[in-house]
Amino acid sequence: MSDHCEQSKAERLEMLKWHIVRSDGQRVGIWTRAAAVLGADTLVLAGATVLLTLSSSRQLPRWIALVAMILVLLSVIGVAQVIGTVKDWARTVEPESPTPALFNLQGSISLAVTYSGFRELVTAQDVDSQVEAATSELWRLSHLHRRRVKALRVAGNCLLLAVAALMLAGAASAALA
Repeated sequence: MSDHCEQSKAERLEMLKWHIVRSDGQRVGIWTRAAAVLGADTLVLAGATVLLTLSSSRQLPRWIALVAMILVLLSVIGVAQVIGTVKDWARTVEPESPTPALFNLQGSISLAVTYSGFRELVTAQDVDSQVEAATSELWRLSHLHRRRVKALRVAGNCLLLAVAALMLAGAASAALA
């Protein structure tokens, strides 16, 4: 019976490891989309700058172009929240979740400051403690992923509004010409 339980724990550990590796791929996907939003932000910013210089005497297109620039700024802030992380973000998720030894490098270093302490940490890891640490890390990564997706959604919405403002500024500039 204990062999079956031990095998079940080992299988659970492998499943958790798979999800942790998968979350890294999801992070890369989010970062790729954030980079695309950032690239589009630069194009909108360039367009708004052109409209600002071309519509020197017309106030309405200039104000709308400035709104587009502000929206681009908000989008860039959202992208920065996707790419960067909050300092000690794991504690902002749930302070009670245990430090995921060996599954989180910063957490492992905080648990074992020296090499000999780290070696002891590694050798002390049984399947139960590995399952607990992997579960904690996956929990934290899931919350971080959710935070990044929300920030990307905000950045994308600001970008869409900036594009609409840029189009409106262009139309107003053309209509007043």
